[in-house]
Amino acid sequence: MTDSRGGPSPAPVSAMPTYADQLMAVALVAAGQDLVTRHVLSSEQLNTAVGAVVSLVGVAWAVFAAHPGRPSPIVALLAMLRRAPKAEQARWNAAIEAAAAALVPRIEAAIDARIRAKAGVLAGPIDAIANHEIAAVAGAAETAVTLPQS
Repeated sequence: MTDSRGGPSPAPVSAMPTYADQLMAVALVAAGQDLVTRHVLSSEQLNTAVGAVVSLVGVAWAVFAAHPGRPSPIVALLAMLRRAPKAEQARWNAAIEAAAAALVPRIEAAIDARIRAKAGVLAGPIDAIANHEIAAVAGAAETAVTLPQS
């Protein structure tokens, strides 16, 4: 590819890793399945919403990757929360913990169902690996947004 001056185009600064947007999409669809089963949303509406969220996150990722000096929104949010009273910080941490406790099993169950439907004999080992990775990602995400209590 070439730029407007005829020279080679620079590579993108840092695009969101492909696996990250796919994992985010799967997690959001899994989390939203309850809305589909309760007929609040159709599958098409859920998929459209998930696509929009993943696109917005991708755009935000690209903007902040292109300007590494600018703090990311989560860094700004955590800085603001660290200035909040300790009781508010504790409520924030409790909400994060509750969200992780509620979402992780639902994400695992949704992914487990897809694995069992497609993996046949290998479903057990693949399921165990997937659950381990989901738990690791969830733990890292929870740690990243949990405020340290002094």
